Amino acid sequence: MSRATILKMSRIVSLITILIAFSGCTNHLVIKQYPMKPGMVPEFTGSQPVALVNAQDNNENTILYSNKMGDKITASMHQMTDTAIQVLETELEKRNIDNSENADKQLRLAVHDVTMTMPHPWALRCTLHLKAETADGNISEYEAINNGNINRACGGAVLRAVAAMLNDDTIQYYLKN
Repeated sequence: MSRATILKMSRIVSLITILIAFSGCTNHLVIKQYPMKPGMVPEFTGSQPVALVNAQDNNENTILYSNKMGDKITASMHQMTDTAIQVLETELEKRNIDNSENADKQLRLAVHDVTMTMPHPWALRCTLHLKAETADGNISEYEAINNGNINRACGGAVLRAVAAMLNDDTIQYYLKN
């Protein structure tokens, strides 16, 4: 190969590398259930089943984080709510409270207003709000914040929001009686 051909090829490779570097990328999060640590929520029991309902009707992917380089993190609020319901269902099973679609008691959950920031170069911070509505009309909102890697930040925030809800006396009373 001639020197001119090698020079042209190196310019093309450099151009492609620059385009890739500045194109950014999108990471889509699928939030997984993290286990509740002992002592995060009080012990209580109930005897009546409850219908846990995903009240988040937004099924679209939402941008939680973006930076100047074009990197983005997206997630589905509906899927995050499903994860919150899974965490709650696990905790309610420990307390003899079944999740039943036909139950008279209903607890409607919706994860919304989720943001991610990067307070440190090695960690993300996820802040989210969980809305809980009981069948008797009580509406409560819980904010949770968690730091960690791309998955742990929001997974931990979902867990903390459910823990905050289960620490709420109004929700406990509703679930126990």
